[in-house]
Amino acid sequence: FGLNDSSAIDTMGAIIVGMAVLCIPIMLLNLLIAIMTSTYAVVSADVDAEYKRSFAFCVLVARELACLPTPLSLPLDVTRSVKQLFGTWNCKTIAEDKDAGMDPDSKFQEQLAVGLMVSQWKAHCNIEKFKGSVTIEQVERMRTQGDGLQDRIQVLYRALLNVVERLDKIEVNLNKDRH
Repeated sequence: FGLNDSSAIDTMGAIIVGMAVLCIPIMLLNLLIAIMTSTYAVVSADVDAEYKRSFAFCVLVARELACLPTPLSLPLDVTRSVKQLFGTWNCKTIAEDKDAGMDPDSKFQEQLAVGLMVSQWKAHCNIEKFKGSVTIEQVERMRTQGDGLQDRIQVLYRALLNVVERLDKIEVNLNKDRH
């Protein structure tokens, strides 16, 4: 080509730098696409299990809530607490009578074995529940329960605002009476 050594080296250097500037961003973009694709595949594989897990959590939380707002649910809460208290007391007295002749180590081993069996049974039942697919009715029921919870929260918030306003009025009246 009729080039001397220094100009040939400069030309080849410019060509290699130009190719690197063009190829490296394309290769990095390809690597980024591959990483995002593999991450999406992992997440999409777990989406059904995660949805069922979150649905079950919402159902368990919704079951613990009272049907009525807090002031109106007080009689129901009191009766439920009394039933639990006396039910627990009866079970304790029966268990104490049964365990009167056992040494503490064997009693502990028996309680541990029973607890293990109960937890395994609960885990088995929960796994069986999660194996089924979620139906439209379950999703709709969960949505309506969420709407009900939101309504309850709004009612309680409004009641709290009313209480705050009343307290402010009482405080103003007390300050007037003092002066």
